[in-house]
Amino acid sequence: MGTPAYMPPEQALGEIDNMDERADVFGLGAILCEILTGKPPYVADDGTRVFRMASRGKLDGAFERLDHSGADVDLITLTRDCLNLEPADRPRMRASWPNVSPSTWNRSSRDCVNQKWTAPRKPLGRKKPCTRLPKPRPEHSPNVVRGGCNLT
Repeated sequence: MGTPAYMPPEQALGEIDNMDERADVFGLGAILCEILTGKPPYVADDGTRVFRMASRGKLDGAFERLDHSGADVDLITLTRDCLNLEPADRPRMRASWPNVSPSTWNRSSRDCVNQKWTAPRKPLGRKKPCTRLPKPRPEHSPNVVRGGCNLT
C-alpha cells in the first residue's frame, strides 16, 4: 500500500483507477520535501492522523516548511509542483519540469537543511569488491548448491 506520510491523496483514498506515474511523482516530491525540510509532507502525532492528512491532501504545513527551508527556489518550486493534490497538475515528464541547475542537484541534503555545512559527501559503496561467496545453508534451502546457485 505505501507509507502514508509520503502518499498521494488518490492512493490514500484507494482510487486505484486514478493512479498513474504521477503518483510516483508525488512520492518524489515527498522525498524532496523531507530532504529539504527534514520532515515528510504529512506530520502528525499518530499514524491515523497522518493517513487522514494524506487522504485529504493537507499539505499546508509541508509548503510552509518548504518556504522556510532556505533551499534553492527552483528546487522548492519543483517539490511543490510534484506535491500538487490533483494528479493532472503534477509534472508528467522530465521535459515539463522547471529548469533546475545541476549545481542544485549536487548539493547534499544536509547542505540544504543546514547552510553552514559545506563539506562534500563521500560516495557510498565498497572500496573493493566482495570475493567471498556466502556459505550454502542446505537445511534452509535444499536446492542450493556450492556457490549459492539455485537449480530450481
